[in-house]
Amino acid sequence: MSATLHSAGGVGIQRRLVFVMAVTAGLAVASNYYAQPLLATIARHFNVGNSAAGLLVTIGQIGYSGW
Repeated sequence: MSATLHSAGGVGIQRRLVFVMAVTAGLAVASNYYAQPLLATIARHFNVGNSAAGLLVTIGQIGYSGW
């Protein structure tokens, strides 16, 4: 029998699904920051300035915010 989280209405979802959703949400948020340590390398590889490479993270965060 698997553990289930129940709401006030009695309908629930499995704890395993809650865990998967939490990990997925965490990875989605973290993906906004994965490129930051690589910005100097990205700038060199694409032959652009550091500020232009920084736009990669800035635009990603704006897109994530839904603005």
